[in-house]
Amino acid sequence: MSEQRNVVSRVLAAVWALLMARPAGGSFLSRQRRWVTGAISALAVSGLLVGGLAGPAAAAGLPSNVVLEQWTDVNMNWVTGDLGLNGANASTYKEGETVPFRLDVTTAGEGTFNFSVCRDFSDGSIRGYLGLTPVTTSRLPLIGAAITSSASAGQPFTGAALGGTVTIDSSHEVGGPGACGPNQHETQVQITVAGAVPGVAPLAAYVLWGGRLASPADAGVGPAHGASHFHGGSLSMQLLSPAKNRSIKTDAIIQLGTITVQKVVDSGTASADQFCFNISPNPTGVALPQCPTSGQSTVAFVGLPTGSYSVTEAGLAGYSFASGLGSTANCGISNGVATAAVTAANTPTDATCVFHNRRQTGTLTVNEVLAPASDPGLFNLQIDGATAGSGANVGNGGTTGAVTVASDSHPVGAAAGTGTNLADYTASVSCVDSSGPVAVSSGSVAVADGQDVVCTVTLTPIPAVVPTTTSTTTTTVPEPTTTTTLPEPTTTTTLPEPTTTTTLPEPTTTTTLPEPTTTTTTLPEPTTTTTTTVPDPVVTTTSTTTTTLPDPVIVVDPLPDPVVTTTSTTTTTTTAHPRPKPTDDDGPGDDGPLVPGPDTPAPSTTTTTTTTAIVDPVTTVAGGGEQATPPAPVDQVLGNHLDRSAPAPADPAPAGPPPGGLLPRTGAGIAGEAGLAFALLAAGLAILRLARRRRPAPRG
Repeated sequence: MSEQRNVVSRVLAAVWALLMARPAGGSFLSRQRRWVTGAISALAVSGLLVGGLAGPAAAAGLPSNVVLEQWTDVNMNWVTGDLGLNGANASTYKEGETVPFRLDVTTAGEGTFNFSVCRDFSDGSIRGYLGLTPVTTSRLPLIGAAITSSASAGQPFTGAALGGTVTIDSSHEVGGPGACGPNQHETQVQITVAGAVPGVAPLAAYVLWGGRLASPADAGVGPAHGASHFHGGSLSMQLLSPAKNRSIKTDAIIQLGTITVQKVVDSGTASADQFCFNISPNPTGVALPQCPTSGQSTVAFVGLPTGSYSVTEAGLAGYSFASGLGSTANCGISNGVATAAVTAANTPTDATCVFHNRRQTGTLTVNEVLAPASDPGLFNLQIDGATAGSGANVGNGGTTGAVTVASDSHPVGAAAGTGTNLADYTASVSCVDSSGPVAVSSGSVAVADGQDVVCTVTLTPIPAVVPTTTSTTTTTVPEPTTTTTLPEPTTTTTLPEPTTTTTLPEPTTTTTLPEPTTTTTTLPEPTTTTTTTVPDPVVTTTSTTTTTLPDPVIVVDPLPDPVVTTTSTTTTTTTAHPRPKPTDDDGPGDDGPLVPGPDTPAPSTTTTTTTTAIVDPVTTVAGGGEQATPPAPVDQVLGNHLDRSAPAPADPAPAGPPPGGLLPRTGAGIAGEAGLAFALLAAGLAILRLARRRRPAPRG
């Protein structure tokens, strides 16, 4: 500071001399102005110099007479010796607790000081003082002065003073050894000590902090790696400069209790690392549940103070507690709950709890039933998609036998065996146990622990299915042998007997016509052509019947009569029943209604057209249809053949029924009656014609 003052004095003197000097050519400032300007300039220059030269004072190191102390919680005072089990420096600090430290800087006086704290941090994987914490973390030591600067987050140091202040300007965790030893970590600190009265040092000045002993429950530490296991017999907290060292013997550090939980899987496919555990109380606040690391079988609850703890399993589905075999005496397990007692001490009492688990199981039996039992199908009875027990290639009555399965849901069923196509069968599954039916869901059944389930797979052949094909099929159905008895048609022809009165001026001529010739025509059986269209499955039969009658009978009349053609159309509807009753004798009697069947054709309609050539209609025939004396044989054209009538035999044999059948009322032949009717008609027309020819001409 004196050198800085000398520099400032010289600069101010030079500026003053420059301003006060008078030039040879005359004064450019008045005396008054020179005084004011000089003063202002001097002040400005002095301010610049002071601001530039007088920076903050450099921090000094601590003097060698400062004192580093640690707190004994047994005798409740600050000591400078090593903490141990016994004596004035006895302590009871446990792993995970904080040891208080105090640095007495009273002898340093006023000023700004910096120093470094070195702590034993690690020895391989074992940890010592894991970090620095506020002094009152675990114990409440006697500070001896008022706190003037408090610790804060990330800043573990506290300042205290009597008759002044100790201010913690900064603290910095180097994160490694820094200027300290290879197994240590360095923390850099700067403080300012000031008296209550400027220039008067405080009566007492302290800097306080704590060192945390590593616990196996701390992250990255683990069992048997805490502060009590640090090699070398002691842990040190040191002041780098001036060199000060305070230690705690490792055998004086109380080891916390540990409960080790071991998992043994007696049966099943689960691995030990799938099982997890909880502890209560949870003094270390560890996240629960705790599970073994992959491939391991144990969990350790460490850092436990003396006390009793309850350990339970976080159950794994399908597994049950079996036993606690192998646990230490201070861990008893009942119904899956362990009660363990541990003691924290320099030689702690730990506990080991062994949980045995077994896979929950039941039995499952699959039986086969074929419906019908005579079906030859062979099947493989399956559980979980694989052929089980004795159920390979079995028929009706086959079984897997009782198969032990895990308590879970299991699909059951049957796969095709030798020579069997599963697609030819329908399958159903039903299950029961000793209490009754057991639900089956989508072919699977749930089996509980200790449950015995029996399932029956019923296999039923699927009936053969005839493919349905839509097609048009033309089927030629042979003419059914059908005997149809139609009643003889009754034809009544009433012809009024023509009365012809001819008044002629000429002599009256009476012409006697011979009785008309009666020609008997035998009609052949009608020819029937049947075309049947049968769709599947409904059969519709359309029958068209064409009846061809023989050529008409031509009656030769000696008169040149005109030929008149008569067309007769007969429509006959016949309902044919192809399945008559067995009692049908095809007679004219009524056998009752026929029974329709699936092959019954639809009703058919037959249209018959007959063309007959007869004599001139103008001929009048006399007579009531009596049979005249047969005339001489007349040649007839029948079916394009000239047929001459043979002479009657001298003694004819008794005649049978005439061709064409008999009329039901008269017993006369149908053909004969028809011929007689035609002959009468022809005779009548001939008479009418003759009368017209002989009618006298009208007179003028």
